[in-house]
This record gives sequence, C-alpha cells and structure tokens, in this order.
Amino acid sequence: NELEKLMYENFKYVGAPQYDESEIEFASKLKQTYDYIPDELPGSGTNLNSEVKSQVEKMYNSGNKVINDFIIPHVTNDYRSPGSTDVGDVSWLTPTAQIRVVCYPHNSPGHSWQNVSCGVTSIADKGLITAGKVIAGTAIDIFEDPSLLEKAKEEFVERAKEGYTCPIPEGVVPIVPGN
Repeated sequence: NELEKLMYENFKYVGAPQYDESEIEFASKLKQTYDYIPDELPGSGTNLNSEVKSQVEKMYNSGNKVINDFIIPHVTNDYRSPGSTDVGDVSWLTPTAQIRVVCYPHNSPGHSWQNVSCGVTSIADKGLITAGKVIAGTAIDIFEDPSLLEKAKEEFVERAKEGYTCPIPEGVVPIVPGN
C-alpha cells in the first residue's frame, strides 16, 4: 500500500519512542501481572515474513526487552484481521493507512487494566506524540507532492475492484437479551 510505505518512511525518520529507566521499571512491574510468553514476538509481520521475524528477534533481544524501542520492518500482505475498527468500512471508500506505535509493554492483554494504566503514563504520551509526528509528516509529504495521493488513489481503485465481502454471514443478527 503506497500510503503505508509513505508512513513507514516517516516513521523511520521520526524514530521509535525511547524510554527512560522509570518507564522501563514501570513496564517491567506491569509485565509481572500477566502471563507472558517470551517466544512471542511483537508485530503481526513476524508471523508473515521469516526475514522480518529474524530482524525483530534481534532487536527484541530474544524476548528480553520489556517494551519495544525499535521500528518493526514494514511488511505488505493481504492478511485480513478478524478484529474490527471504524477504519475498516472507511477503507472501502478512500485510500487509508494505519500505524501502530507502542504505548504499553509487549504482550499486554488487549482491553485490560494493564493497557488502561499505561494510558496515563509518559509511555503512552511518547507513543501518541510519535504517531502524531508520523501522521503529520505523511500529510506534509502528500501536500508537497500531490502525485503521492494520485498513486494511492490509483492503487485504491485497483484493490477495491474485488468489492467488499462482509465477514458476517448473511442473516446473522446479534442476540439481544429480552428480544
């Protein structure tokens, strides 16, 4: 995806958040509150590309880092996540891209008190500021070179030709208690 590549270049330019001793100590203590599997590497790209997996394994120090302070190499794939975000529907209407920047320790359980507790720390602040810089840099690049947007639009039209396939089977409705 052209926009993803552009975001990745901006991410490399901005750099990953770096953490001080107190942030690493907080992340270490938090990590002690949940099951942690050191063999699991951060980033979905590690499951999709053996070269990326090898690079991340080195950067992650074979599971000895408490929190990521590096950028995972960009991987292009057609994997469709079973998760849901509001950008999922939008991505069928216009070119989109996403970025993930660390805001809590690796393997912190999703939608957990551990994630929430990080949200009020400098760990999350650094992640959010980094993401904002990457998004802003990407927008500036597009404003300065409109051909980047044209390439993204052309790619979008090509990718959208297959049409949208709803992952929810037809006729399935939510179970609502009391109805």
